[in-house]
Amino acid sequence: MNNFIPIPSPKNDGITLIFLLIFILLGVVKLIYNERLFLLTTIGISKKYFLNYGKESQLIFNGFNSILFIVQSLIGMLIVYAFLQFYQPELVQESNFLLLKIFSCLSIIFLIRYLIGKGLGILFDVENTHNHISFEKMSYLFSILLLILPFLLSVFYVEKYNFLFFQLLIAVLTILLIIRYLFLFSNNKKQIASRLFYFILYLCALEIAPIFIIFKIFDKIVI
Repeated sequence: MNNFIPIPSPKNDGITLIFLLIFILLGVVKLIYNERLFLLTTIGISKKYFLNYGKESQLIFNGFNSILFIVQSLIGMLIVYAFLQFYQPELVQESNFLLLKIFSCLSIIFLIRYLIGKGLGILFDVENTHNHISFEKMSYLFSILLLILPFLLSVFYVEKYNFLFFQLLIAVLTILLIIRYLFLFSNNKKQIASRLFYFILYLCALEIAPIFIIFKIFDKIVI
């Protein structure tokens, strides 16, 4: 197995266009929501972002989150693509419109996760709690993806060490996701303790199950 992938051509490679789109979207966010974007990047050390924006009437569906949702799906798509490039290179060579398929699958999965969580929140009469936790979880995820973006760039553009950067990317991403759940539990321990059954069901339905769903979808659709 090769331990590197070729550096994309800036003229005709779709990867370069995707990174360009990501930075354009982030530029738009910075232009329109400069202070909010800055506070989002500091949520690991400050709760000011949640204090300032955690009481909005539209916690989930607003312009800021909509743009970053697209960025999230694009970054997730590149991570999955890099994984396939290293571990299933024949799939990358044989599958048509692979990037589009990955992007579509991830976007659908993210939306289905939210809708299932919304349904569980209504079913167990904890809709407000669900909205609050979803807002925090989404905000932490956006922040994490911005932090790992330099690693992702290195995976595709540092030919000699890109497999090492991919391993670092996965390690850093895993650690940050664990820290994210520790923050979520710490910020919402009272609500979680009073609704422990809902929280366990929430984790199983929206955090563990999607991992298996993703593998099944890629196995059936992406190829």
